[in-house]
Amino acid sequence: MMQAYDIAVIGAGVMGTNVAYQAAREHPDKRIALIDRDKIGAGCSGYAGAIISPISLTAAHQQQTALSRDWYEDPALGCQHLLRQLDTLIVYSDASQETLNQKTDLLTPVQCEVPGWLSPPSDLQLSQSRATLWGNVFEICQHLAYANDSVDVYECLAVRDFKRSDDGWQLSMSDGRTLHAGQVVVAKGAWLSAEEQSCDLIINRKKVVAYEIDAPVDETSPLVYLYDQGAFLLPLLHKQRWIMSITSQQWGCMPERHECEISQEDRQIAETILQQHAPSLIGALRGGRCHSDGYVRERRPQVVASQPGQLVIGGGSGSGFRFAPAVGRQACELLFSNSTV
Repeated sequence: MMQAYDIAVIGAGVMGTNVAYQAAREHPDKRIALIDRDKIGAGCSGYAGAIISPISLTAAHQQQTALSRDWYEDPALGCQHLLRQLDTLIVYSDASQETLNQKTDLLTPVQCEVPGWLSPPSDLQLSQSRATLWGNVFEICQHLAYANDSVDVYECLAVRDFKRSDDGWQLSMSDGRTLHAGQVVVAKGAWLSAEEQSCDLIINRKKVVAYEIDAPVDETSPLVYLYDQGAFLLPLLHKQRWIMSITSQQWGCMPERHECEISQEDRQIAETILQQHAPSLIGALRGGRCHSDGYVRERRPQVVASQPGQLVIGGGSGSGFRFAPAVGRQACELLFSNSTV
């Protein structure tokens, strides 16, 4: 017998799990399928730094950032043990100060503990800003996926194809089964195919690189943002090491593993940045994380009603964790509106 659902969410990263969770909480009578070809939260979301920093590109970003902070920190969500508040240090040049002031509402003299390895040039400024919220995004995705009994989770199963039927959609699964859904939400991140994109959602895939650094971490370790370089160093207390995220300019990078490898050029970028700001850490560079993310012009995820009964979500633009709660809310408004999606 074919399994039937009101909604099928294809892709169980931080976007897809947010949609499934919010839809189930708002409408517990609806049956929802959450499907991923990998483990829940193990795709691009699992590789991400997963921070909500005090730096936002626009006023709209700031509003969505505030919404996300409140949502993740709500005790009713049950994720507080998976979050940490980090002091935020920002290193920047005089030439960047005006732009930086437009992107963060608070720069103050440094009051938190400064890592001993941080030694930026004397012509750069060092300030403190509002706290950064870090989340264990893999565990958060797992929590959201399994929090509601009305959500059936399909892990390590791919959707080979999905087609319109008389009363919804038929999804052909990799194990030979067929599922039926009244509506479909496609939240596949960088795996969105050309056919799943539209004139309202065109993503450009970009390589994302983060090195692991063996250096001491404790409860007081701050996030260090190197503003002019577009890089940050994130302390991971549970792993007792740092993650150094750098800006790659390699576009068109597909998410398959053979295209997402740390290159010699990536290492040169990391070493050049460290030579300027923290030369003692160069010898502590280890392996790291490398994946692909979909970027859009707006630099925040887009929710598009591509055809009746189908939503497509894409364009995390390196900030999926930051914007996922707002995306989930927008998707639910469309799914449960009186008009046909």
